Amino acid sequence: MLVVFVILMHVSQHASGVEVYEGVESVLLPCQLQSLLPDPIVVWSRFDLNPTTIHQHQDESEPYVQNQHYSRRTSMSADALDTGDFSLTLNKPRLSDSGNYTCTVHDSGYEERLTDVQLQVKEPYTFPAEAWIILLVALVLLVAALSLAVYLRYKTITVSKVKVKQGTRSVKLPFKTKVQQLDNITVEWNRPEPMKVHVHQNDGVEQDDFYRDRTRMTEKPLKTGDLSLKLKYPCYRDSGTYICTVHKDGEIVAQKVVQLQVQVPLEVVEYGEWAKSLLLPFKVQDQLPEDATVEWKRSKPKIMMVHVYQGGEHQPDQQEEYFRGRTKMDDDPLKSKNLSVRIYNSGYSDRGIYVCTVHRDGVILMQKEVLYRIKGQSCQHSSEVRISSVKAKRTKLHYQIPATLLQDATVEWSRCEPKPMKVHVYQNGQDQPGEQDDFYFSRTKMKKDLLQTGDLSLTLRNTTVSDNGIYICTVHRDGHILARKVVLLEVKVQQEEVEEGVQSVQLHLQSSVQLPEDATVEWSRCEPKPMKVHVYPNDQNQPCEQDIVYRGHTMMEENPLQTGDLSLTLNNPTDRDSDFYICTVCRDGDIILQEVVQLEVKGTRWYLISILTFVSRQS
Repeated sequence: MLVVFVILMHVSQHASGVEVYEGVESVLLPCQLQSLLPDPIVVWSRFDLNPTTIHQHQDESEPYVQNQHYSRRTSMSADALDTGDFSLTLNKPRLSDSGNYTCTVHDSGYEERLTDVQLQVKEPYTFPAEAWIILLVALVLLVAALSLAVYLRYKTITVSKVKVKQGTRSVKLPFKTKVQQLDNITVEWNRPEPMKVHVHQNDGVEQDDFYRDRTRMTEKPLKTGDLSLKLKYPCYRDSGTYICTVHKDGEIVAQKVVQLQVQVPLEVVEYGEWAKSLLLPFKVQDQLPEDATVEWKRSKPKIMMVHVYQGGEHQPDQQEEYFRGRTKMDDDPLKSKNLSVRIYNSGYSDRGIYVCTVHRDGVILMQKEVLYRIKGQSCQHSSEVRISSVKAKRTKLHYQIPATLLQDATVEWSRCEPKPMKVHVYQNGQDQPGEQDDFYFSRTKMKKDLLQTGDLSLTLRNTTVSDNGIYICTVHRDGHILARKVVLLEVKVQQEEVEEGVQSVQLHLQSSVQLPEDATVEWSRCEPKPMKVHVYPNDQNQPCEQDIVYRGHTMMEENPLQTGDLSLTLNNPTDRDSDFYICTVCRDGDIILQEVVQLEVKGTRWYLISILTFVSRQS
């Protein structure tokens, strides 16, 4: 009964998730990554919670918002970023921890969802009184099983896992046995392919050609019992299962299984955004077979065949059209041992992860990954913060690129925050105002000679706080992005400053866009509590919707939706009126315009009281 339960636990972890009982010390949520990344950030998440982040792990300690339900209960291996073992340990699991956990890795703008683990935390089982008798019987059976295990100890097959990076000098496949009387015994290290890796018999050695001069065992292994195998210069092809069998006169005395994982290194290359060419390096030490095939592919962000060398010749017909005529390798890369490839006329769309694979007859002999990214740009695009004043009549978003990239290209300025909008489109040699969002119609301008100068700067007229957001300029041709820049525009808030005691103050606001007649204008403030200062719907003032504090103290001009003058007059301002005032124009729930004006009323009341108190004390 106990044995059956353990088997079910094992199957559930590999099939669909992990099951544990509440009260256990900890539970492990598995996540593995074979290819190592240079600067990864590993995030464990539960998307049914808020915040969603359960645990975050990276080289440099960066602050992040963790769900407090998991505070001080999660951890990952200290060498996780080196080994690729991103498994998460969750201490003292609770019933409320049941749910779907997602392991995601981020690196230089890339994001890959590695695994989803369904965790189910069950209530602990409580034994009824009669169950103790069954438990006692189970313990007796367990003692018998342990006795049998001791008997079978020397014939048990154990499994070890070994990880190593490609390029290291050697790796050890461990196997130490306490089997006695090892005289006249044969030791064989094999792979299931089948392939003989190393055979030790009567001080003689027999092995497959692929492993010749690459394996070694300790001196007199049959006397010391150390049957470990040392494998030199491990490569991608060496990954797999290794079985060590100790036998005598046809009878197996002991066996050991070792799973070797040779991790492909990820090399990072960086070039300027306008580099004439880029080199993806790959030089090897071993002589490769003359009939091997060399393939360069781009795996991210989109799988594409970059270059193929096969049958002693380069194969341009197997290339993706996008790379045809733009790549070059050595005339005979297998002979020169230089498998590097150079890509000419590089651009923004060439960024990504490239994989070089050397194979023969379906067997991978060697592999390497190279990450190409734009120099100095961790997010794969240029970025800039542009700060402008709300009183500025024009704001310029700068962007300059080489004019050679603009032939037959489309230039598009768009906005992604707070909602997606097309700001300006230049196509077929002219502006395309019909592609613009209405909010920017007749408010944007680009230079007419941009194809000759490469100046893609955008001038935005009558900027207001509503223009705050992220702007993206994208240059693309035939579906391929040639260049991109992100600009964060921050328009400073308009400020009004008066002395307490003045008769009135006006919060100036002039709309630069045509407003619909059925829109609603609402002035409000947030501190010390949310209050409606003034409301103007459907061409009628509505004092009943005002906060009682402001009734009879505010005024707007007549027909503000027609004139665009949304200014608010506040009578008899005091220091308690100092705050940020928000003017929102909306229709049917959609915000058309929103501006912020800061009012500062300098108080004099307490200053005068202090003077009078001081004078009275002196007298």
